[in-house]
Amino acid sequence: MTTFAGSLQLPKQLLSRCPACYKNFLNEICQMTCSPHHSRFIVGDTTAMCPNGRPYPCPGGGWPQVKYYATNMYADGLYNSCKDVQMPSTNGKALSVMCGRKEGCTPLIWLSYMGNINNGHAPFPVMYNLTDQPFNLGNRTINPLNVSNLRCNETHGNDSTCSCQDCAASCAVIPPYPKEAAPWQILGIDGISFIMGCIFAVFVIFFGVYVICYNIIVKDGFDMGGKKSFEMSRETESQMGSSKSLMARNLVSPADIGSLEKLGAKVEQLLTNGFTTWGRLCAANPIIVLLVTIIIFGSLAGGIARYNVTTDPVKLWSADTSTARTQKDYFDSHFGYVSYKGENKKNEA
Repeated sequence: MTTFAGSLQLPKQLLSRCPACYKNFLNEICQMTCSPHHSRFIVGDTTAMCPNGRPYPCPGGGWPQVKYYATNMYADGLYNSCKDVQMPSTNGKALSVMCGRKEGCTPLIWLSYMGNINNGHAPFPVMYNLTDQPFNLGNRTINPLNVSNLRCNETHGNDSTCSCQDCAASCAVIPPYPKEAAPWQILGIDGISFIMGCIFAVFVIFFGVYVICYNIIVKDGFDMGGKKSFEMSRETESQMGSSKSLMARNLVSPADIGSLEKLGAKVEQLLTNGFTTWGRLCAANPIIVLLVTIIIFGSLAGGIARYNVTTDPVKLWSADTSTARTQKDYFDSHFGYVSYKGENKKNEA
């Protein structure tokens, strides 16, 4: 019992946040080791190799491997009660460690990893097989294990329920969103759109009437008898005369041009000549210009081939030499993701 209790310390640390999950896990182990009816769903496998690499029978007795038969409903219930249990030390889920992988864990993968001696905790190989129907094996009838599991939001005895963080079913029901108020409408049209449309229509009508009246009264010289037109003609001639005299007075002589203006004119002339020559050169040699451009910009952009985007949040928010990163690396190297081999990969496939 001491050895058995010691081997359960790591699962207890990982799953004890959710009592229902941990109880289901213990029940799965106890069904194999303590149940008086385990011969109905557990079979010794004589086709496997013994620990010393020899075929069965093994020196000292015992089976080289056992086969554990269970129903899909039992395996799903066990997995669903534990799939959301968090592991704060790695900011991930506990099953990411117990499955031997960060993502893609399933009930069969989890059970197969627990039964693999390569994980460093299984005392002997256990091959899990999921089937829903009883079948005959030799002179025996195999009845797959199909006991009920506690749901993560259920309690047993004095145990508390799993928290919302570790069990989605324990979270309070989110109240429904209130219905949106009916949109404000005028004559079946959105109120704001209707008002803006009316304002726009009034503006168009007013502007149109103004333009029409201006063209009729002012531009076309409509003056009710010609007196107003004559006065407007005289006023127009007077304005034109004053404009001509103003232009004559505002003519600039060479003496009025300063050094800065002359320098600006020369710079502008140089830029004009330079860009004109460059444009003609490019137009006369398009192939050479394109090749040189591709070579220059291609060499400058060549470094993008070695551009690496870091998406791992651990690397983004934790320095390599930080205490949290050092402790996480130590945990992963001793208790982290161990790849399993052999028969378990066959089961996964």
